[in-house]
Amino acid sequence: MWRFAAWMFGLIWAAACVGGCSEASDVPASAGLKATVSGVVAVNGKAVTGGTLVFKPNHADPSTPTATATVQSDGKYTVETFSGPCEVSYEGPGFKKDAAVGKGTRTIFLEEGENTSDLDF
Repeated sequence: MWRFAAWMFGLIWAAACVGGCSEASDVPASAGLKATVSGVVAVNGKAVTGGTLVFKPNHADPSTPTATATVQSDGKYTVETFSGPCEVSYEGPGFKKDAAVGKGTRTIFLEEGENTSDLDF
């Protein structure tokens, strides 16, 4: 009886490692390569003092994850996301995104590796 229990334990452990110990990522293959982007956020030409940027890659696969960056008190931000076209939205002190007129949203293109993008909303 203990042999059967040991065999079952081994089978369950092996199944758990295949499912839970895998190095496969939840990121779809269509997501593109990693890109880091940094810059300064401004509203009407003046650097902002805080807020949040959301980077939504414009890929065919809607399950591609978004990335969020906190804008620092000097208007600077840095975030890691995916290369390719990316919709960036901003919300911050005294400024709210208005989807009806596209206010607070920009589309940028990111290359693999390091990128700089100053954003004026």
